[in-house]
Amino acid sequence: MPDPNKWEDWNIERDRFKARKSEGLIPDTRALETHIRKLQHICPKDQEKFPVLPALNMINKLQKEYLEAITLHNQIKDENPSPSD
Repeated sequence: MPDPNKWEDWNIERDRFKARKSEGLIPDTRALETHIRKLQHICPKDQEKFPVLPALNMINKLQKEYLEAITLHNQIKDENPSPSD
């Protein structure tokens, strides 16, 4: 089991992200991408330096949400092309 103290940075980052205000689909998607990268960097790791399962599961869930947001953005873009297209 990982050291509970190693979760402190993780929990601070999760709380920071949850507290941010929405700025729209594109900025929120970019913020989520940055959040995922930061979590990958700071997540608690096991003795072999791999992310512990709870952290890995959360990162995978967030990556799925990120891909869903990108897909939604692309669908909206395809349905409403800009005049310059």
